[in-house]
Amino acid sequence: MSKLPPVVLAWIIIMASGVSPALAQQQTIEFTPFIGAFVPVNSAIDDRDVELRFDHSASLALGGRMALWIEDALALEGAFAHLPSDVSDQTFGPDARIWAASGRLLYRLDGPTDDVRLHLGAGFAVIGHEGDAYASFGGTTDLGVVLDVGARYRLGPRLALRFDLEDHLSEASFTPNAVLETDSRLQNDLVISVGLATILTGR
Repeated sequence: MSKLPPVVLAWIIIMASGVSPALAQQQTIEFTPFIGAFVPVNSAIDDRDVELRFDHSASLALGGRMALWIEDALALEGAFAHLPSDVSDQTFGPDARIWAASGRLLYRLDGPTDDVRLHLGAGFAVIGHEGDAYASFGGTTDLGVVLDVGARYRLGPRLALRFDLEDHLSEASFTPNAVLETDSRLQNDLVISVGLATILTGR
């Protein structure tokens, strides 16, 4: 798949989620910068035929989410995550990073108290691999899905702490040169995060 700049992809996904200026004036818009941990579940590359294995390390996760609440319990959300995760390979070098841009539906559930609400989310994602380790590779950007489960604790009328567990799932194969292609593997990338949700417009 051809590689697009992460910022462009993030903008496309957010716009595809339906966040238009006219609609935004009538609904609640919420912005959530977040910090957390990236936990890779399996190897990005594990192919004995080409004698290549990439294991990403757990790392810091940074990003942001923009949600448009079209109803009290239903939102359209765009998100972007930066995951500076090195790999174990010594041939291509350890420097690597992953980014994920996603668009999803978010459904809010009642919690144990008025100040605590739970939520579930599902949607589509674009996941990219960058850095020196992937510099000579093709096929570094893939389409996938994202699943989300989380909770929020209200701090005030327009502020809340938000906790999320996201799973980015995709099938990926890489081309280290013009002839070889690695086996297609399931990419299962977890992001555990906490963020400060701020209502920018609306109730």
